[in-house]
Amino acid sequence: MYLRKLLWILFIFLPLALGAETLLELQKELLRNNPEISAARNRYLAVTKVAIQEGTLPDPAISFTDFGVGHPFSTLNASDFAYRGIGVSQDFPFPGKLSLRSQVAKKSAEAAQQELRATEIRLLSELKTSVVEQFYLQRALEIQAKYRELLDHLIETSEARYRVGEGLQQDVLRAMVERSSIEEKLLLLRQDLERESSAINALLSRDVSAPLKAEGDFPALRPVPEFEALVQKLSEQAPEVVVRRKQEEQSQLQLRLAKKERYPDFTTTFQWQKTGSEFPDYYMTMVEARIPLYFWRKQKSAIAQAQLELKAIQDQTKATLLRLLNELKQAYVTATTTATLTKLYNEGIVPQSRLSLESALSAYQVGKIEFVSVLNNATTLLNYENESLRRSADHGKAIARIEQVTGTLLDPQESAMIKELEP
Repeated sequence: MYLRKLLWILFIFLPLALGAETLLELQKELLRNNPEISAARNRYLAVTKVAIQEGTLPDPAISFTDFGVGHPFSTLNASDFAYRGIGVSQDFPFPGKLSLRSQVAKKSAEAAQQELRATEIRLLSELKTSVVEQFYLQRALEIQAKYRELLDHLIETSEARYRVGEGLQQDVLRAMVERSSIEEKLLLLRQDLERESSAINALLSRDVSAPLKAEGDFPALRPVPEFEALVQKLSEQAPEVVVRRKQEEQSQLQLRLAKKERYPDFTTTFQWQKTGSEFPDYYMTMVEARIPLYFWRKQKSAIAQAQLELKAIQDQTKATLLRLLNELKQAYVTATTTATLTKLYNEGIVPQSRLSLESALSAYQVGKIEFVSVLNNATTLLNYENESLRRSADHGKAIARIEQVTGTLLDPQESAMIKELEP
C-alpha cells in the first residue's frame, strides 16, 4: 500500500508554482531591457529623421566681394570700378529629385521598423523556447528525484527480502546501479537547467549567474491554425518578407532617382554691390545650370547599377519567402505531430504504464514475479513520462517558431503588449 501511494505521488504532475516570474512578465522585461531590441529601436528612430533631411533644399551660401583697383582693399571712391558686394546663392535640384530622395528615406524607415519588429518577435521566440526548456528540465528533475526515492525504497525492500532468503543479492546490486545512473542524469539535468537560466538572464540583460525560475507550467496544447492560413500570414505579415518588399520599393524609387539625375540642377545667385558715394548701387542676379555632360559615364552607369540592385532585391525577396515557407512547414509538422503524441502519451501510454507498474509492484510483494520485472516496469514508466514532457516542450518550441516565422503572435496578450511598447 505504501508503494502504491509513493508511486501515485511520483507520477502525478502538479503545476509548478515557484513564486517567481510568469512568462508574460519575462516577455515585458525582455522588450524593455534587451539591448538588441533597444539598438534596433534606436536605429529605426534615427532613420525616421532622414526623410525630412533628404527632402530639404541644400544650405544657401553667403558671399562677400571686395573688388579693388590698383591694390587690394582700395577705397570705394578711389576708382569708378571699385566696389564691395554681398551676395547669396541657393542650389535647386531638378524638380522631383528632393521628393524622390525623401521617399527613398521613408522606405528605409519603414524597413527599419519591420526589422525592429522582426528582432522583437525573434527574441520573444528565443525567450519562449528557453523558458519552455526550463519548464521541461525542472519537471524532469522532479521526476528523476521521485524515481530515485522509489529506487531507495525498492533497495530497502530487496535487501529485506534478501536477508530473509526471499530475494537475490543481484536484485539489490541492480537497483543500486540504477540509482547511480539516476544521479548522473540529475547532474546533467542541473547542468542543462543552469545553461538555460543563463540564456534567459542574458536575454533579459541580467547577471547571467543570477538564479532564475519561471512560474507556471507548459503552455496548454493549443490548436495549430491551418497551414494555408499560416502561409497567408507569412506572406502578408512576416517581418523578413515585409522588409524585403520595403527594400524592393526603395530600390524602385532609387531607379527613378537615378533616371532623374540625367536632368540638370540649378544654382541662383543674387548680389548687392556698393560703389562709390557718387554712384548708385548695383544688383546682380545669376542662374547657373549643371549640365550632365558625361552622362554616358556617370548617369548611365548609375541607372544600370540601380536596375541590377532592384533585380537583386527581387530575387532576394523570393529566396527569403521560400526559406521561410520551408521553415514554417517544418515547424507546423513538428507542432501537429507533438500535439498528437503528447495526447497519446497522457491519455494512453502513461496511464497504462502506471497501471502496469502498480500491478508489478503488487505481484512482487507476494513473490509472484522477479525484481527485474518491477525495475523494468518502473524504468519504462519513467521513460514514457519523460518522453511526454519532451514532446510537450517540443510542441511549445514549435509554436514559438511558427510565431517567429509568420510574424504573428498567437496569444492576444502578447500582441497587445508589443503594441503598448512600440516607439
